[in-house]
This record gives sequence, structure tokens and C-alpha cells, in this order.
Amino acid sequence: MKRAGTVLAYVALGLVSVLVVGISLTIGWRPFIGPRARPLTGRKFDATPERLTRGKYLVEAVGGCMVCHSPREWTKHDAPIVSGMEGGGQFIDLKGLPGRVYANNLTPDPEAGIGNWSDDALARGIREGIGHDGRALFPMMPYQLFSQLSDEDLSSIIVFLRSLAPVHHPMPRTEINFPVNYLIRSVPKPITQPVPSPDLSDPVKRGRYLATIAGCSDCHTPQRQGRPLPGLRYGGG
Repeated sequence: MKRAGTVLAYVALGLVSVLVVGISLTIGWRPFIGPRARPLTGRKFDATPERLTRGKYLVEAVGGCMVCHSPREWTKHDAPIVSGMEGGGQFIDLKGLPGRVYANNLTPDPEAGIGNWSDDALARGIREGIGHDGRALFPMMPYQLFSQLSDEDLSSIIVFLRSLAPVHHPMPRTEINFPVNYLIRSVPKPITQPVPSPDLSDPVKRGRYLATIAGCSDCHTPQRQGRPLPGLRYGGG
């Protein structure tokens, strides 16, 4: 009996070792211990006319933020934003999503929107994929692309969002199905170093920067299982 117990103990130890190595080499431990997240700071972004103008351009013309974060009149031509609801949030009604995804209310309403969120909580959510409550955001929110936003452009976006008319339109919390709700914890990456502004004097560099944060290649590159096919960037998809 004693020998059998020893054998079982070694077998169990071996299985645990295989499991530990397997997890380490595949999905990693983030799904179990939670996403990487840096502590929030008290930094604030001063509102200036230049930032307001730049932020409006980035949010509305480049990032397409209001496409997801505003309810729309889908029965009308071009599906315009519902009057008075810019940035008010909406349910993302797309087939194939692993759960119920809601785009947050981005207006400064103190109860339904971002009115009580700090500037750095917004900054961390936009570029690093960590919600104001510490959870990993579903990467349909393109924070992996926005991670390349310069510090100044990030400041401009937040200044513009603060300028929106408050909309009292509460949004339910996104609920992602198992196991995706755990797997997405591996995606966020803290940004702890300054991100400088790109060289906007060079048309090619400026275009590359804007196309990157706009996510152009996501639609215009063929993919297989959510991954772009090598050598076919911008090849249509």
C-alpha cells in the first residue's frame, strides 16, 4: 500500500509538472492571475483650443470612436447618430461575438458616463486596455492599435471627450463568455514610458501613423482565424 501511495504521488506530481509547463508554454498565467495593469496616477490633461481641435479630428475622423460609442438610426441612410446622443454608448449587435458587448458611454455624465473617471483611468483604458474598474477590456476596443498614440494625441482625445454634452444613457457591463473572458486577460500591456509625437512633417510617416491608429489594415488585410495572412497587408479582406 505504501509503495502504491508513493507511485500515485509521483504520478500526481508528474501530471502537475506537465500542466504547469503546458500552461507556461501556451496561454500563460495571465488568464488565472489577471491582466497586467499599472497603478493609476493623478495626472490631468489641460484643456487647450489646440487639443480640443486635434482631439475632435482624432475621435471623429481618424479613430472612428463614435461609430461604436454612439447609438444610431439604422433604418435611415448612412445610419446617422441619434440626435443628442453622440458618445452615449450602445450595444454592439454583431453575430459571432463571444458574449454581450457594450460600447461605454463616453460623455462626461457623472453616473452613466465618464464624468467621475480620472484622466489617467481614461488614458489607461484607451491605450492599455484596462477598464476603470480594473478589468481587461474586450479587444474589439482597439487599444492594441491605440497603444501607439502619442502622449499628446492621447491628451487631445481625452480633452475632446470631456467637452461632449453629457448624455444620461446607462450602459450594462460587457459580459464575455467563458473561456474568452479569461483569455483576454493576456492582452493588455501597461505603457510606462513616454510615447513621443510622430514626425508629422513627413507625409509618409504621418500617413503610416494615422492609418495605424485608424486600424485600416484590420479590414483591408485578409485574415485566418483572426490573424492577418503574411505578405498580404492591405491586400483586401
